[in-house]
Amino acid sequence: GSDEKLSSGQRKILTAMAQSGGAATKRKVALLAGYAVTGGGFSNLLSSLRTAGLIQGSDLLVLNEKGAQALGSWEEVPAEDRLDWWLRQLGKAERAILQALATAHPRGLSKEEVASLTSYEASGGGFSNALSRLRTLELIEGKAELKASSELFE
Repeated sequence: GSDEKLSSGQRKILTAMAQSGGAATKRKVALLAGYAVTGGGFSNLLSSLRTAGLIQGSDLLVLNEKGAQALGSWEEVPAEDRLDWWLRQLGKAERAILQALATAHPRGLSKEEVASLTSYEASGGGFSNALSRLRTLELIEGKAELKASSELFE
């Protein structure tokens, strides 16, 4: 029925979608909800949410009206301290990179400058993975020159 309780995993996914404005890539939703995008647990949760008629889509996931009602209230990303909120959600490498780019904002920095400011190796896997996660979450942009997303400062 429509009064069935959401599991904590389903709740995390619906919250991530709501925080993304109701639609987001599968990868972004997985990251926000704390799941591996290729993991069986994440796939099973998406499948259960689709079956319950709460979400639609596969690569781009969409939270529909029924899903929004099932979720009810959720923690919004606060507009006034968006940057601080994100810094609290991120892992160590992502946090250091975002902090460095936020400090430089609106100026951009090269990958090498960011690496040197954060004491990471520019060519290292940990650094590259952190950049990739920040891009997926749409917190940073750019390739040669990296910038913190201007949405963090609006």
